[in-house]
Order: sequence, then structure tokens, then C-alpha cells
Amino acid sequence: MSADAPQTPATDPAWDKFSSELKLARAPFAQPPGPNDVARLLQRAEEAEAQAPSWLRVLAPAGALAVVVAGVLAFVLLRGEPEVAWTAKPVVATAVTTTGSVTETAADGRTIFSLGDDTVGVGPDSRVEIAAASNKATRLVLSKGSVAAHVDPSRGKRSFDVETPLGRVHVVGTIFRVRALEDELSVEVQRGTVEVTYGQQTSRVTANQLLTVKGGVGALSKVESAGVFDELNEKPAVVPPVPPQPEPVVEVQPVEEPEPAVKDEPASPKKKGAPAAKLAEWRTRASRGECGLVMVEVKKSLGQAPDDVPARMTLADCQRRTGDKKGAVESYLKASAGKGVEANRATLMAASVLQDELSQPARAIKLLDKYLARGAESRDLEASVLVRKARALLATGKKDQARAVADVVLKKFGDTSAAPDALRLRDSL
Repeated sequence: MSADAPQTPATDPAWDKFSSELKLARAPFAQPPGPNDVARLLQRAEEAEAQAPSWLRVLAPAGALAVVVAGVLAFVLLRGEPEVAWTAKPVVATAVTTTGSVTETAADGRTIFSLGDDTVGVGPDSRVEIAAASNKATRLVLSKGSVAAHVDPSRGKRSFDVETPLGRVHVVGTIFRVRALEDELSVEVQRGTVEVTYGQQTSRVTANQLLTVKGGVGALSKVESAGVFDELNEKPAVVPPVPPQPEPVVEVQPVEEPEPAVKDEPASPKKKGAPAAKLAEWRTRASRGECGLVMVEVKKSLGQAPDDVPARMTLADCQRRTGDKKGAVESYLKASAGKGVEANRATLMAASVLQDELSQPARAIKLLDKYLARGAESRDLEASVLVRKARALLATGKKDQARAVADVVLKKFGDTSAAPDALRLRDSL
């Protein structure tokens, strides 16, 4: 190395002194600086710049000082902004119970509370936990029921999230509503944009749109704004009066001698499934991480009523949460042997696990065809399932068939939320 060559910053004593001066300049400010502090900081920065190594002064005589001052000021100001926790302040409360950070409403209850600059409304028969709330981030955990929120968009990039058993909703600034049913998640937006993550997918929902997630598949539709969401309406709900019913007229029938009864063979009692309240309890507990205990109770119930499709679905969901993917597929398939919408949804869930988590696209294709043959619940859902089938065909090396399915979606379902996915898949082939 020649004598005239500049030294690197790692070995330049002038650079070391320059760096230490910067540390001393910003060290005293544990809180946001006042005017005198800023003046002192600028003076120190000028002194540090004057003592900076020659190679730095040659590169940017004036710009170096500006960069140094801007960087140090930004560091100090950001460092001095503390995180301020928010406490929920009730605005409306009817038939509501609050324990710690958990709020529960009865079937005829509702509540509205403020969290800083945000407003959250909780609908009837709901359970929501305020997991975190501050000027940096807010996180709600909705186990069941519905919440609507008006999130102040002026808070920059402060995050606002609502977690449910079936997905997570991420918000920056908007008015939206989330409903968490037993096996369905719906997100409706009046203003702004939210991101909904379910499984391995993320969908954006904008103003006047409704996203419905069933069986791991999302369907987007348009909705017309009906004013303020019920959950955010501070006016009490008006219950129409029930008109009095006339007393029933009872006719007295003559008493006749009963004929001798013919004794029939006693009919076997029909095995009833778990009541809706018990199913809701199981799914709420499962969302809290109590899948082990829930599975014990569900299996006991299925021993008495093996054809109980909703209970079988609950067991499958718990097996999936706990990592027993093969057991989940087996339980979904048993549930799919039944009849009705729930059984068909179990077919789709089994296909989703096989395709997304067990890498068995060939088996998934057969179940997707079975689901489509039974009939999807909506055009959006049918289109989403067809896109899923196209991806499975592509994973098995059947590019021509995958292209043909994508073309069907673009031709018949071009107005659905699955059309952009079909177009991207078509372009990649």
C-alpha cells in the first residue's frame, strides 16, 4: 500500500474519534430533546464533522454534516417515543361480562369501547380478548361472534390485527367487521383495505367487499353499504312488540273406550349428535389451545353418535391443529360420507390438507372432483376450487389439463375473485 493511499475506516484513528463523538452527542437523550438539547447536538455534530477523516470531507463537505445531523436526530426522536398502553373505555354496554382483558356478550348483549383513537364494537353472543393495545400495535382475539372496528388511519403504520380460529385480519386504517362462526369466517369492509390470512393464502378486501372463508377457500363478493355496522351503532336495538295471541279454543271431545293396544317392537332410540352449544364450546376451547382435552370429549361423543358430522369435523380440525395431518384427513373423509353442506365441506377440507400439507395432489384431485360433482355453495367458491384443481394438476405434471381448467375459470368465472389467480397460473404455463 502506498503512503498516499487513504486508510480504511476500520484503521483510521480520525474515524474512530469521529464515531465516538457521535455516540457522546446522542447519549444524553433518553427522552425527546428540547430546543437547547438540539442546539447542543448540532454543535457537537459540527465539531465531529470538522474532525472527520479527510476522505469523508472530500466526498461530501456539506452533505456529510447534513446526513450526520439528520441521522442522529432521527435516531433520538424515534428512540424517545415510548410505547403507551391503551385501556378499553366502555361507551355502550348491555348484557356484557368483562374479566380482565376478555369481554363476552350474551345472546341479546352488545358493547362498544374505545382503544385510544380506535372504536371497537362487539356483537351479540361474542367473545373477544384484547391481547395487546397501544399506540404501536393493537391485537384482538375473536373466539366467536362478531366485532366491527373503526381504526384511525392517521396513526401511520401502527398495526391493528384481529385473530380468529380460521384466519387473521390485518388493518392499517379502515371501517370493517369480522364474523367468526363455527366453520366460517367473513370479513366485510366499508372503508379502506384489510388483508386476511387463512391457511397459506392472503386476500385483500377493499371498500364494499365481503370475503367469506369456508373449508380453507376464500370467496370475494360485492356488498352495498347499509350504514353503520350494528356493532358500532350506539343506539339501542329496537325490538318490535309481540302482539298478544288469542286464547286457544279447546274443544271437548267425547271420551271413547280405548281399543286394546297392539304391542310393537320397541324402536331403537335415534342417536343425537352434540348440541350446537357444545360444538361452539369445543371450537372456542380448541382456538385457545385446548385441543387435547377437546378431542377426548369429542371422541367420547362420537362413540355415542358416530354419524355426527359437525363433531367429526371438530375432531378433524383439532387433529390438524396438533399436527396429526393424516388423522385429520381420515376424520374429514369419515365426515364426508354423510349428507348435506357440512359433509361436502369435509370433502374440500380433506383435499386441502392432502394438497397443501401432505403433498399428495393426485388424491386431492379426486376429492376436488367429488366436491364439484356434489355442487359448490357459490360461483366464487366453485371458481376457487377449480383453480386449486389446476394447481394440483400442474403439480402432477399435467400442464395441458391444468391450462384447460384455468381457461374454464377465465371463460365462465371471469367476474369472480379467483379469475386473477387463474390468469397468473395460465400465464405461467
